[in-house]
Amino acid sequence: MGCDVHLFVEARRNVKWNAVKGVDKLALKWANEDYEQFKHGGEDEMPGYTEMDFLGRIEEASRKKYMFLCNGRNYDLFAALADVRNGYKSNGKLYTITPIAEPRGIPSDAGSAYREYADEWRYDGHSHGYFTPAELDASYWRGTDRLGGYLAPESFKAHMDGENFGYYVNVVDHAAVISNEEMESYVKSDEFDPFRRDLPTFLEWDKPRYEIDGYFYNEVLGYLRKLGEDYGSDDVRIVFFFDN
Repeated sequence: MGCDVHLFVEARRNVKWNAVKGVDKLALKWANEDYEQFKHGGEDEMPGYTEMDFLGRIEEASRKKYMFLCNGRNYDLFAALADVRNGYKSNGKLYTITPIAEPRGIPSDAGSAYREYADEWRYDGHSHGYFTPAELDASYWRGTDRLGGYLAPESFKAHMDGENFGYYVNVVDHAAVISNEEMESYVKSDEFDPFRRDLPTFLEWDKPRYEIDGYFYNEVLGYLRKLGEDYGSDDVRIVFFFDN
């Protein structure tokens, strides 16, 4: 079963915290991209859809709402925010992301919109937490975590090129695990097939925490800093929980 984050932004005026509404820029971007694809390919490329379907999505994504800032599913980010879905085993070793903090619960002064929303989820919502921009902007993001896993040729090439590969594969019975040196030779050869999944190699690497989620690190933290300029850095925060 998947896990998702439910995140609100709150700002404080005259002691009272209130939830802030905004436009989900990612949802709007995806809706516009899908519409452009439909306009170029039409129903032949995207059967079952009409132009009104995409215009409706764009209209919906353009509306301001409480849950607008962080709606993706990234378990490494969830691990960083609240130690949720943290850790996996590979090659007999456990790898984890260092959390910023353990879940601290719902703030005692949480705004009514968030508190009512959390109450609706009741026991299906867990690992409640909150952070101000200052707490999220600490030196945490300059650190690294040691990770490891079996990489397919495509991911190993990205690693060789210094790119953020971010993915690893599960080893299946018919997979022939090769050494890093053998994989490097294969990637450089004329036989290189980036889509092979039956030829993995095991690798450990140090992952910079700012690469855990580029959108969160750049856009979400950037938005909170900007909002903090209007309200005060201690008067802005995210409040969140997770479902199962």
